[in-house]
Amino acid sequence: MRTKNRLNPIESKYFRPEITNCPECGNKLVYCHPVWRKTISTLKGEFKIINLGYRCENNSCSNDTVYRSAEAEQLSMKHITYGMDVIAYIGYLRFKEHKTRSEIATILSEKEVKISERQVQKLYERYALLLRASVKEN
Repeated sequence: MRTKNRLNPIESKYFRPEITNCPECGNKLVYCHPVWRKTISTLKGEFKIINLGYRCENNSCSNDTVYRSAEAEQLSMKHITYGMDVIAYIGYLRFKEHKTRSEIATILSEKEVKISERQVQKLYERYALLLRASVKEN
């Protein structure tokens, strides 16, 4: 059985697409449904993030795309409850300061980020994956 989420968000943040009009016909985009919602833990606290989906209000428009917020998409990776700032900080502590998993977990706990050593390892692996993906091969 899955355990209850250990995070307690301090506030909810709603995100809408950055564009307001349909790129195809120019009509206004209207709300249709939440694309996703999840609670994430960042260095600034825990937040419930709701990414709202919008689509063209013109029924005769051929554009049936659901638009979402790029800003919300950048806050956290899919299937991860930690923000990108936490992942980047773990990478910094590991590569620049040469901290161990337990030291990183302690530092993050002092910053009120609820995390275990195993989660630190998983997030470090994600950081390394992102780092490898960003390097161009010659």
